[in-house]
Amino acid sequence: MLAERPLEQISVEDIADQAGVSRGLLFHYFASKQDFHVAIAKAQGEEMLRLTAPDETLDDPLAILWSSLSAFVDYVSEHRSAYTAFLRGASSTDPAMRAAAAALAASSSFLAWISSGVVAL
Repeated sequence: MLAERPLEQISVEDIADQAGVSRGLLFHYFASKQDFHVAIAKAQGEEMLRLTAPDETLDDPLAILWSSLSAFVDYVSEHRSAYTAFLRGASSTDPAMRAAAAALAASSSFLAWISSGVVAL
């Protein structure tokens, strides 16, 4: 569904129908639609970080950088709506969404790798 429309335009009913569960079951696991949105944003962000993590089995730092950047561009191209939702989360007025985006940024092994390389230079 995220490929078709932004997260904010997806109703709880749409989500429940797609998942083949009741609306009540969704609310058993998530206190609100916003909590569900935060969980989706976290899951998409974690997937992006996993797919774009530096491949340190490569010997050349430029090859590592190229591999991660290429994976990032591929992710954004293939998951445009999810990535847009993630960006919106970082600038959201909702504190939980901003906190989720900040936590993902802080856990980025790619950013840590870049920072360690810059310090080493």
